[in-house]
Amino acid sequence: APLSAVPQKPDDTHHNRLNLNTEGMKTEVRRDYIHDYYVLIAPKRAGRPYYAAASDHPLVKTSTSPRLDLQEEIYTLPNDKADGWAVKVVANKFPALTVDNPDAYGAQEIVIDTPLRNTAFGELPVEQIEKILLTYQARSQALHDMPHIRYVSIFRNDGFEAGASLAHAHSQIFALPFEPPRLRAEAHAIQQFVLENSRDPYDDIIHFEKRENLRIIAENQEWISFAPYAPQWQMEAW
Repeated sequence: APLSAVPQKPDDTHHNRLNLNTEGMKTEVRRDYIHDYYVLIAPKRAGRPYYAAASDHPLVKTSTSPRLDLQEEIYTLPNDKADGWAVKVVANKFPALTVDNPDAYGAQEIVIDTPLRNTAFGELPVEQIEKILLTYQARSQALHDMPHIRYVSIFRNDGFEAGASLAHAHSQIFALPFEPPRLRAEAHAIQQFVLENSRDPYDDIIHFEKRENLRIIAENQEWISFAPYAPQWQMEAW
């Protein structure tokens, strides 16, 4: 469907997009910009007893925290300013996917973001984040070169509320022997949009969000960040 068919915005003209004020926002079902994905927007759910933003769960490394850097080493990006390493990739100690299991074939790796303890990803300098992204690139290519690997997923659970269970800042890489059907369907939908409209759907999405001016988080000459119209989880940002 063309973006003009997206339902009109709720009556939330006083919406403050920084402190997530949902006053006046109605509960409704929203459809994704392009795909047949539907979500239920339920602002009243924010009144539940447990509120993540008010909780503090620092990444405190204790004597019982596992030493990720002692696990089997797969890849290391050296520190260019001192001895040691900047980013290290190690084998997952409890993998769900392995190359010796035909019923769950694949690979599972852990990227140790920094040698520093008790330092979250968001506290790292830009230069270190660049090294992490270069490591993602290198491992993604290496895993794609493995036999039968069709898809590589790189993700992180950043913070206690997101499910992070290890103190040391890290991310994970999964290599799968198939393409997730949902991603294949998304690619097909985007291709169809381009064929039918001769333009990039994401240009239309950006234009739509800038016109609405309700969900913009930040913008400069090079990029824009916004909360999508039909988010699939709380605090989702594109």
